[in-house]
Amino acid sequence: MGSGSANGMSGPHADTRDPKVPIMHIMLSRVLEGLSRAGIAGVPRPLYLRDPASPYWMTVLTADRAVYLKYNDCVPGGGFGRLAARALAFLRDHPNYRLIVDLRGNGGGSSEPFESLVTGIVADPALNQRGRVFGLVNQFTFSAAVMDLENLRQDTNAVLIGQPNAMPTDSFGNDQSLRLPYSGPTVIYTTAAFSGYGELWGLPDITVTPTVRQVLAGADPVLAAALTFRPGQ
Repeated sequence: MGSGSANGMSGPHADTRDPKVPIMHIMLSRVLEGLSRAGIAGVPRPLYLRDPASPYWMTVLTADRAVYLKYNDCVPGGGFGRLAARALAFLRDHPNYRLIVDLRGNGGGSSEPFESLVTGIVADPALNQRGRVFGLVNQFTFSAAVMDLENLRQDTNAVLIGQPNAMPTDSFGNDQSLRLPYSGPTVIYTTAAFSGYGELWGLPDITVTPTVRQVLAGADPVLAAALTFRPGQ
């Protein structure tokens, strides 16, 4: 699916929040997750929050046989594409490893860099299998990052895990900047509109909401769900 069109998207996804989990519990866990993101109040940082200043980074989780690709910021340019190529090359050499693409906390930007990763997954039938590719999402995933996740869902056999994103309906993306010549400030504007015609995009296939205890301990049940997923779930 192209970055500038919503044609061909699947039907709407329901909010799959577990009705047994009290809403106040979810709200508190989100507040605590915000504290963890800020690195304050003694809340340990899980893996996905360890390098928030880098737009993207990768690590190999050898013990879990997984390539973990963290995508914090949809910045334009070829940097993410080169990192994605490294990840895909490693996965070709290690067919028993899975790919986890984490877009939690990604506020958007340009949807174009992510296309190289999706194209690479589609081109590798051994990788493009249910249970080998995962996308992680949370309530801080926004704008073009939501579109990237929906592209991943639509074009590959990836499984999305996490919490509902911040902008599952119609949105704008592919940001550009412009410096005002007389007054001086730089403004950000969007160049693409993504209309879902009432559909909801980028929502998780498997909803995992961290508990208060897990957040306080620095645990990451969303990543754990991706690492332990087995086809058939």
